[in-house]
Amino acid sequence: TLYFYDTEGKLLEEYLPATGEGKDYVWLPNTYEPLARVDFTLADTDDGNVLKNTKSSPNVHLDWSLDTTSGPFVVQRSTSFTFSNPVYLGPSQSAKTFDDAVLNNATNYAYRIYRRTLTDVQNH
Repeated sequence: TLYFYDTEGKLLEEYLPATGEGKDYVWLPNTYEPLARVDFTLADTDDGNVLKNTKSSPNVHLDWSLDTTSGPFVVQRSTSFTFSNPVYLGPSQSAKTFDDAVLNNATNYAYRIYRRTLTDVQNH
């Protein structure tokens, strides 16, 4: 867990990078207890059928520039079209293309793109 503090030492945010979940704290000046806490979670949104692919050895070139939203985006790859055990390829990115150097192996892959967003889940 990562903790972020202001210059007075007041806790502003707790963040768990592995899950994308965290808590934000709201303070009034000259107080010793937070006024409120907002819990948030990371969500991946499927923006529909926007993914195109081409090949240029050794890469599969993925392009989702048809997506009219802004990122960050995450790329998933799986050996199953049901995505039962997907692999995330790299950190989230703002670019709408990705090259995956897999053409030289004999495995078939399925890909999908998600837009990553943070969502408030509960206010205290």
